[in-house]
Amino acid sequence: VEYYARMVRDRAMRREVIKTSLHLMRSCYDGEDVIPIVSSSVTKLLDAQIGVSEAKSKKLSEWVSEVNQELQIGPLDVRPGTVSSGFRDLDSLMRLRPKTMCYIGGRPGSGKTCCATQMALSIAKNQGPVAYFSNELSGTDSVVRMIAQESGVPSKVMYSGNKRELEFMLNKIFASQSKFSSSPFFLSDEILSINEIHSECQRIINAQQQPLKAVFVDRIELLKDVVFSRHGTYNETLQEASAKLKLLAREFNIPVVVVMQLKRLGSRQDMRPTLEDFRGSGAPEQDSQVAIAVYRDDYYYPMDPNGPLEAEIIVLKNTQGPIGTARVKWSPQFPGFFDLAPNKQTPFQERSVMTSDRASSYK
Repeated sequence: VEYYARMVRDRAMRREVIKTSLHLMRSCYDGEDVIPIVSSSVTKLLDAQIGVSEAKSKKLSEWVSEVNQELQIGPLDVRPGTVSSGFRDLDSLMRLRPKTMCYIGGRPGSGKTCCATQMALSIAKNQGPVAYFSNELSGTDSVVRMIAQESGVPSKVMYSGNKRELEFMLNKIFASQSKFSSSPFFLSDEILSINEIHSECQRIINAQQQPLKAVFVDRIELLKDVVFSRHGTYNETLQEASAKLKLLAREFNIPVVVVMQLKRLGSRQDMRPTLEDFRGSGAPEQDSQVAIAVYRDDYYYPMDPNGPLEAEIIVLKNTQGPIGTARVKWSPQFPGFFDLAPNKQTPFQERSVMTSDRASSYK
């Protein structure tokens, strides 16, 4: 319906432009004074545009009325349209909201892709269609991770385990697939440009006859726009790609989540990522409303691989709420992140509690 409405408006404007142009041409041939002719034609063209175009602004009182209606429904972060991350403690800090952009950053192998795919799958299973564009992993590898996380069968069994062990686990693997295989999760493992991502999102929307809940791009550095760019510096190309993805979020009225690899952090006492690490990696974090980073103690410090491994998903920037740290369990055998038991306290947590000085450095 919206497509045909735009077509009607476009053709109405064309008729007015043609009519005004013919009048302008006849007046010029008749030898009339040129200044009044131009002035009259400009006025008629502007009137034609105003008559068929939609208003691009609203009075402040209209915006206030909209906000009041939303507040009467409940808190803004739990209203219809906001998207849960799938992690309990992370949801207490932030939610993905329409027309926003979220960066997920981390060092290679720290779990940033795991975090993104788990968030995307949770949204698809519980909230609605998701488009995931993976430049990092193949589609097969992404699905194997999902099966491992849902079934509890370590991914190494599906990759390098012996045939007898795999056959023993097949029933468990097949049973787990019913939990997610029918969810509206659209996965592409091709290297695409942002224009191609836009087209694919529109195709999914048309096919599903409903809007997307979120779009994930993993990773921004591997987009065609960045890899094959022939103008500007790397940072400038990255900033341009980020700006286009932000426009994508606004056009489709959905959150866009972008995975970013952070530069080597060097040697420092606290290896947790900061916003400075995003900036140093060329990521235009100023485009995002939310920036989160994945941190694991065992990534930097040797720990008992059979012991409880915990990780942090750190909200470094949140223009719509607080910053802070969500603690989760890290399971490298799948691999994946999982919620901790409520109110669970460990020496790891006590050691990694965010101090007020450190929290202020994230702002």
